[in-house]
Amino acid sequence: MIPDTVYHWSPTSRRDRITTRGLAPRQACLGPVATQLGTTPAHAWYIPANDDSDPENSFDLWQVTLADGEAFIRTFLSWAGPAEELVTLATIPPQRLWLVGSRDRDLSTPQTGVAHKPGYV
Repeated sequence: MIPDTVYHWSPTSRRDRITTRGLAPRQACLGPVATQLGTTPAHAWYIPANDDSDPENSFDLWQVTLADGEAFIRTFLSWAGPAEELVTLATIPPQRLWLVGSRDRDLSTPQTGVAHKPGYV
């Protein structure tokens, strides 16, 4: 079952674009790359898109309200075997996004709006 409200972390450098145009899939040479979503802020933080290869250090947490049929569950192979992720290819308009807060990659420096305990988001 896909919840109506999900979460997405995005580099803070993309905040202005997201607040004016919404949350859109990245474009790659073979077409759009699905936006990964989490069912909780912590789940969204630990999905593969937020790996250490991203040069950004500051990230915004967005609460996303989904429309019917806008997201789907995709199965993929991970090191532990088959796994599922929640993704969307839709552009989520800014009216259905809420900026919850921001944080640095380093867990010791939380920013406004995000509850923080070491090891949690």
